Amino acid sequence: MTGMGFFTPANVGPVWLQAAEPEAADFSRLKALSFKHALCGHGEPLRDNAHEAFSATFNRLFHC
Repeated sequence: MTGMGFFTPANVGPVWLQAAEPEAADFSRLKALSFKHALCGHGEPLRDNAHEAFSATFNRLFHC
């Protein structure tokens, strides 16, 4: 699972991305929300920097 990219901080699952085919606008709306922490389905919870970490992931994946 680690080799497939599942267990990285602030991750968006690669299989889910393929199946759901989300739009960049979906993640732009998430970036507009204010949050500090996130409980993730895979991996450790993100404390204090979740918004910044997920924003970096969204930028990398969707250039948004």
